[in-house]
Amino acid sequence: MRKVLLTALVALAPLCAETIVIRNATIMTVTKGTFKGSIVVKDGKIADVGEKVMEPEGATVIDASNEYVIPGIIDCHSHIAIDGGVNEGSVSVSSMVNIKDVINPDDIAIYRALAGGVTTANILHGSANSIGGQTIVLKMRWGKSAEDMIFQGALPGIKFALGEIPSAPGIRRAAAARLRCRRAIRRRAWAWKIPSGKRSTKPKLTRLSGTNTTPKGRAESTPFRRAKT
Repeated sequence: MRKVLLTALVALAPLCAETIVIRNATIMTVTKGTFKGSIVVKDGKIADVGEKVMEPEGATVIDASNEYVIPGIIDCHSHIAIDGGVNEGSVSVSSMVNIKDVINPDDIAIYRALAGGVTTANILHGSANSIGGQTIVLKMRWGKSAEDMIFQGALPGIKFALGEIPSAPGIRRAAAARLRCRRAIRRRAWAWKIPSGKRSTKPKLTRLSGTNTTPKGRAESTPFRRAKT
């Protein structure tokens, strides 16, 4: 338990913007193995780490003898820090929505994630749709704004949900759910472009609002039915 608490302490350091020295810890790294040493943290960032380090004058010293320090945990699939519902229930394909627009920096789950050693999380749309919204990667910066929490440079993503997971109204049998999800994804998510001079067996689909157009121009309605009210 102490090893994740020490990880959280490093992540929370920017809140107090002071210099911290974690001394005599068993440090578990990703690429440099495990060794006994100390870590210097300045303004929330690791300034020095090693078996022997220069300890800045006036730094807060934490004796971590017989304790462990580990890298921050990265949660690759999370639904925390979202304001309101995590699903867009109006359509089966909601790829136009973005988690970036509904970040809640005051969600207490951010603080609790830090307490458990989580420093970065990939925040995803829910699984009610075959294709959900666009994802966002956040740093667990408790006390910061939604914009400040965004992990700059992180690759964008989008949520897909297959099989029986999507809670499309009227779909309860596993086989039907899989087939309809597959159909929704193939017919409504992509528009294939055929390069000039080349032939392809893939249909060229055009994504329209509320309808699908086949290569022959025949319009088809959405494969999901609305819930009865």
